[in-house]
Formats: sequence, structure tokens, C-alpha cells
Amino acid sequence: MHEGKSHGFLRRFSFIRGNVLVVAVTVGFWSFGMRMTQSYASLYILALGASPFILGIISAVSTFVLAFIRIPGGYIADRWGRKRVIYSLTFFVALTYFIYAFAIDWTWILVAAILSSLSLLYQPALQAIVADSLPPESRGIGYSIIRLLPVIVGIPGSIIALILVKNMGLVPGMRIAYVIAAVMGIMAALFRWLFLKETLTRHDDFKANDVGEISKEVFSKLFEAMKKVRKDFLKLLFIYCMFSFAASFILSGRGAGEVAGAGLWMVFAIDVLKLSEVDWGWIVTFARIVTAFCIIPIGLLVDTIGRKKSLIIFLLLASISAYLFIYPPSFYMIFLAYSIYVIAQFGLMTAYQSMRADLVPLEMRGRVISGSALIVSLVSVPASILGGYFYNYVDPRIPFTIFAIVTLICAIITAISLREPETREK
Repeated sequence: MHEGKSHGFLRRFSFIRGNVLVVAVTVGFWSFGMRMTQSYASLYILALGASPFILGIISAVSTFVLAFIRIPGGYIADRWGRKRVIYSLTFFVALTYFIYAFAIDWTWILVAAILSSLSLLYQPALQAIVADSLPPESRGIGYSIIRLLPVIVGIPGSIIALILVKNMGLVPGMRIAYVIAAVMGIMAALFRWLFLKETLTRHDDFKANDVGEISKEVFSKLFEAMKKVRKDFLKLLFIYCMFSFAASFILSGRGAGEVAGAGLWMVFAIDVLKLSEVDWGWIVTFARIVTAFCIIPIGLLVDTIGRKKSLIIFLLLASISAYLFIYPPSFYMIFLAYSIYVIAQFGLMTAYQSMRADLVPLEMRGRVISGSALIVSLVSVPASILGGYFYNYVDPRIPFTIFAIVTLICAIITAISLREPETREK
């Protein structure tokens, strides 16, 4: 009896090999360094002379650049293959962390954010190679596992960042953290070069004169691919755009570089709620511990109850978290609110990526991923600027209030209009 259950468990997780394992491991040990920097990124940029409004500008500019660089990224992923794009540009994005480490003022951060966004041309290829390698029935748990290792290794990263900032001060401690992140990124690039396997069996060789051809064809190919996707995907994309718009108000959009992550949560906690830097470090650390325990259940939930119900649950949790955060009676309520938000963010990405893979055919997945990312990012750009402006010049609570309201509306629209696909793409 127990042996049968054991074999069933092993079969359920048998897809954790090859590319899925390589991506999980490389994202994992790079995340050790990245989570160190993200623990205090916004405070570090403020210490270099920025304001919350400038944070919004940096977030908007880097997101705008990333939006357009993803388009040729998706095209290249579908034409030249996934692997070469991934390992070469992983190396370049890792090098940008040295600019963060040795920045003299916030303008260096802006330059680093732009260069980092340009280097992230490989993101559609990375997402496509994962979607190609996951069986349809295990996409929810698969995406969760890929996120589990980064969260686990991010916990000691958070603790080390806390120790560095406490003992050395914010700026010196963060400089060391950025150097560590750069080294980890270089290691990830080497590992991906050695062990990733190409999933696109028919692809062309790279030629220098193809760059001009890409410039002419990329947008026509993009719109051609977007026209062929199912209407249900366009509904899903609309809902996710609304959520990303709301998240960008608090500078927690996924395309905002080093300003992303905690975003205005971090600034609000220190500036308005009067937490110390050490207290915030502990909140981030414990939130990541709680999240680590929730990631596998999140994936199982997405695969068991479906993508639509999961989206509704996590959108409601995200909305509640913002309300709890801006009206906290205690340190523990701040921790609870931020933990709920981080869990909801993980859950939303898992459900969204799983449903996107269900709806988009393999041969156009790279282009559709990059095209949808362009739309999401362009929606997020003005929200980042407005969020920073409202925080800086009107009322720090306004961005969080907008986030809570818009996210609640997203949950209602999901419940009314979105449908689960009857058949899932491979």
C-alpha cells in the first residue's frame, strides 16, 4: 500500500529533471544573491539620493525598455532556439550588478536598470523552454517547484543582508550584496551553458545580418501570433494587465528591475510605519520562510481546483494584504500583511503562467509570451510614475488603496468572464 503511494508520488514529480531541474537550480543559487539585494534595494537607492518619485521613474524607464526588448527576445526564441539566448544574456545581466554595487548616486542605478532590462531579452526564451519541458497536467506544480528553490535559498540571503546592513550600514552592506549577486549570476550563466537542452527542434543559425531582418519582421510576426491565440487567452491577459497596473502603483511590478520586489512596501514600512531597517529585514526573512512552505501547496492547488478559481483566491488575498498593511496595529500585522502579499503574488504568477501555457501552442509560445509581456509592461509604466508621485507628493497610502481596489475588481472580472480551457496545449 505504502509502496504504491510512494510510486505515485514519484510519478507526480518525475518531470523534475533536465531543463526544469537546470532552470530551478540556476534560478535558485542566483536568487541567493538577488534576494540579498532586494531586501533593501529601494532604501539603497534612496540613500544614493533618489526620492520615492525618482524610484517610480527608474521603475518606469526600466520597465519600458524591458517591454520592447522582450519582443525580439520572443522572436529569437522561436527562430534561433532557446538555449543560446538564455545562457549568453544571463551572463550580461549578471555583469550589471557590478554597476549597482559601485554606484555613486541614483543616476548610476538608472543606467544599470536600463542595461539590465536590455540584457533580459532572454526572458521569453527562458519561459518558453520551461513551458516546453513541463507536461500539461503538471504545470501548476512545475512552476511552483521552479519558484521553491529561489525562496528557500533566499531565506539565508535575507538573513545575510540583514547582518551586513546591521553591522556595516545600509550602503556598504548593500555594495557587498550586489557583488555577491553578480558572482552568482555568472555561475548561473555557466551552468545554463553546460546543461540546458534545446527544445526547439527546428531552428536557424544566428547570422549578424539577420538583425535587420528581425527589425522588419518582428512586429508583424508578433501580431500574427497574437491573432491566432484563443480568445480566452486575451481575457486572461486583460486581467493580468489590470493586476500588473495595480502592482506597479506600489512599484512591485515584475518588470521593474531592482526597484521591484518590496517596492513601496519597504519605503512605507520605514518612512510611515517607523520600522527600523533591521525590523524590516526580519519581516522579509520570515515572509520568505512562510512562503517557502506555501509554494508546493500553491502548485497543487492550481492543478487541482483549476486556474480560474486559483486566480480569484490569490487576487482577493492580494487586495486584502494592502488594506491590512496601511492600517496595521502592530509589527505582527505588518508581517502578516506582507506575507499574504508575497504568497498571493506567487500564486497569481503560477496560475497565470499555467493557464497561458494551456492556451498557447508550443511553436508560437515565445512570441506570445514576449507580446503579452510588452502589453503588460506598457500598462505598468504610467502606473509606476503615478505611484511614486502620489506617494511623494500627495499621500503615501494612495498607491496601496488603488492597488487594493483594482485587484478586487480583477477578482470580480475573473469570476464573471474567464473560462478554463477544455483542452490544454502541450
